[in-house]
Amino acid sequence: MAGGEGTRLRPLTCRRPKPLVPLVNRPVMAYSLNLLRRHGARRAVVSVHHLGHQVMEEFGEGEEYGLNLAYSLEESPRGTAGGVRQALRHAAGDGPVLVLSGDTLTDLDLGAFLDFHRSQGAVATLALVRVPDPSPYGAVITSPRGQVVRFLEKPGPGEEFSDWVNTGVYLLEEEALEEVPDYRAFDFSRDLFPLLLSRGLPLAGFKAAAYWCDIGHPGQYLEASFAILEGRAGWAPPGREVGRGLWVDEAADVSEAAELRAPVAVGRGCRVEAGARVGPLAVLGPGCRVEAGARVERSVLWSGASVGRAARVRGAILGAAVRLNDGVCVCEGAVVGDGTALGARSSVRPGVRLWPGRLVEAEATVDRSLAWGGLAQARRVPGGRARGLVNLELGPEQAARIALAFGSVLGDRGRVVFAGDAYPSSRMLQGAVGSGLEAAGREALNLGVLVAPALRHLCRALRAAGAVHVGRDACDHRYARLDLWGEGGRPLSRDQERRLEQALAGDDFPRPGADRVRPARYFPGAERTYLAWLTDQAGAARVAIRRRGFRIVADCDGLNLGSLLSALADELGLALGEAPASPSKGESGPAGSAAAGASGGAAGAVPAVPEAPEGPSSFALSGGPGDDVRLEGPFLPWGGRPDRRMGALAAAVRERQADLGVALDPNAEGLALVGEGGQLLTDGLLFLLVCRILAEDGGPGTVVHLPPGVPRAGLGVVARAGGRAVPCPGWPPAGPQLHLWGDALAVLVRILAHLASRNLTLGEAVASLPQVHLSRRWVACPWHRRGEIIRRLAESGGGGGAGPPELEAGIRFYHGDRSVRVSPHPAGPLLCVTGEAETWEAADELALTYADLVERLRREKQGWPW
Repeated sequence: MAGGEGTRLRPLTCRRPKPLVPLVNRPVMAYSLNLLRRHGARRAVVSVHHLGHQVMEEFGEGEEYGLNLAYSLEESPRGTAGGVRQALRHAAGDGPVLVLSGDTLTDLDLGAFLDFHRSQGAVATLALVRVPDPSPYGAVITSPRGQVVRFLEKPGPGEEFSDWVNTGVYLLEEEALEEVPDYRAFDFSRDLFPLLLSRGLPLAGFKAAAYWCDIGHPGQYLEASFAILEGRAGWAPPGREVGRGLWVDEAADVSEAAELRAPVAVGRGCRVEAGARVGPLAVLGPGCRVEAGARVERSVLWSGASVGRAARVRGAILGAAVRLNDGVCVCEGAVVGDGTALGARSSVRPGVRLWPGRLVEAEATVDRSLAWGGLAQARRVPGGRARGLVNLELGPEQAARIALAFGSVLGDRGRVVFAGDAYPSSRMLQGAVGSGLEAAGREALNLGVLVAPALRHLCRALRAAGAVHVGRDACDHRYARLDLWGEGGRPLSRDQERRLEQALAGDDFPRPGADRVRPARYFPGAERTYLAWLTDQAGAARVAIRRRGFRIVADCDGLNLGSLLSALADELGLALGEAPASPSKGESGPAGSAAAGASGGAAGAVPAVPEAPEGPSSFALSGGPGDDVRLEGPFLPWGGRPDRRMGALAAAVRERQADLGVALDPNAEGLALVGEGGQLLTDGLLFLLVCRILAEDGGPGTVVHLPPGVPRAGLGVVARAGGRAVPCPGWPPAGPQLHLWGDALAVLVRILAHLASRNLTLGEAVASLPQVHLSRRWVACPWHRRGEIIRRLAESGGGGGAGPPELEAGIRFYHGDRSVRVSPHPAGPLLCVTGEAETWEAADELALTYADLVERLRREKQGWPW
């Protein structure tokens, strides 16, 4: 397979197809062809698409590699499986078909792979290797016999369940290829393998102790180059080895006064002058020149690149015919495209990418990527969220650039809506977001000051293609965050998230001309529209709610929620009183209020959310440490015992003889309730109550989608209410349940409607529910080891006495009626350990036991095949 465009490798692939990218002075596809020759193959078909004529011209009929090569040209992309199906029309033969990628480096033992395939009797066998971070690949779990049990292509945050991944090397029987349709694009990982598993056809996984590197981005390209130089990849560099680790072509001119530090490879026609130093870990392509006093280390130079006197290149990649004048400095992680010229004493900062043909003036400093005419700074957006220190890591320029990239990723269809919370820093960034969307040529609607659930609702109501919400971080007010959502206010798809990060990394997105720039329009009355929808959620029970006249004590951020909560109280006839004041910190702003409702509660300022006390008894307003506002259910789960703030709220409920107390997070995504007697409803009970309400309100047979993290008791609660519980790996389909997702106010209205229509108190409503308590512990774990840790937990069987584990956006172990779930954080280097039991003490003991187990596994050094 040699048809990929290599977009993540840009600017290295701007002028050449990815299979022709030189890897230690050979085209990367040459290693795959040599692997075939090493194992006795005689013929191969090469599937090409992007710049396919260059591939055909380079490799011809394959005489140099001892192979008979034929080519299959895809006029339009047909997917990996579709391309192979088309390619096989050029070949006929018996036995399984071996599929290799032309853009990876491996020394896989193909003979052992074939023997394993035959012994399994599988219709398809995947070659697997272990990697530190499985998220860019297809994660695979196999049985002890080698049968594939589960396969997930490019697992998203929170979905990593194994560190064994699919290498893209397959053996396929004709029966498997018959499942590939001719009429549409079809992919091995996304389409064919899940289809084979669903039909019960045998699919095997060969766990190889081989070197393998998917050369997807510049960092992986350097890793593969260094692996060849160090002898870890099973391939030797071209040229003759003049000393240990020194590979120098016979036609190279290396001065005796130059210094070569092994390992290093010097190509044909290179010139290294006296006083220059090359290596360690350096590759010079054909015709390169390194002048006196220059230093090149941990870097790769392509053909014709020149490094001037006293210049420095460290940890970088220089494309073909790049010219560095005297005194230039190119830093770690930088990539300089073909034909770029850097003036004397200029510098390229770490991680910057320069597209081909750029001209950098003398003594200039390039600290942002230069693409086809713009500046850029690479940035990750895990989980569709950008977060950073206000005006340092996330200022107006970064916000505008993220919005510009986001507008381009959404395509040409539909408008984009944006809003922000009431804090001054958010208003500043909101203006920058509008400018970025305008620059992307999008029809942008500014909805003003809104909480996040209101913006998601308006995104659905206005049928927008996407939405951007700007807010202050709930846990650390020095930070701001941009939440990016796709159509219907749903999270970005994994494909959208990857394309957004690729666009930000290389500034590779369209910039429309002046005729396509449209000013953002202000959409008046957005909060009123949301309020009307909120009250509609009460349905026929609205009259009952007004007649009941609930007395509610509210603890929320008055600046963001005061006016909205007061208006909601007026609409529903709630007597709304403020919670006891708590000290707040951070950014100042005008005080909001939760004024009295129709029944005449006390009016006054509603305090901002204070910092939660530290320790295991803290009531974390964001559900966890740091940036952890994540939607795991119909509302945000909060864990832990009540802290001083919740104790004060409970005391106020008792003192005022209120019907319930309500605590809301600053953006109305999280909810906690206190019953009429001052008892705190655990998040587990709150989950179960919402599940029962959904089942009862929907009528017999209603499907209730249970997301990861919902207590297992929810299955029985839904069944007893006449519904049917269906586990849901992410957000539910469009419908009433989707509208509750991450919307604490909508959930509150539904609960009030349930209580009023059945004439129940909150305590009576939950009295018949199972006693469920959840305790959450967080363990720091590097991104690249999360899949490994969960896989090792599965192999170890968990803690003592645990039953068979269950894979559920992480892994869950059962200890009788109790359970514990270990899941990756969607946007941070953390693992969440959630204990579930009949008491909080039992749940916390279970969570602590597994948190200690995860910590021990994290501290153990784990060796890798390379």
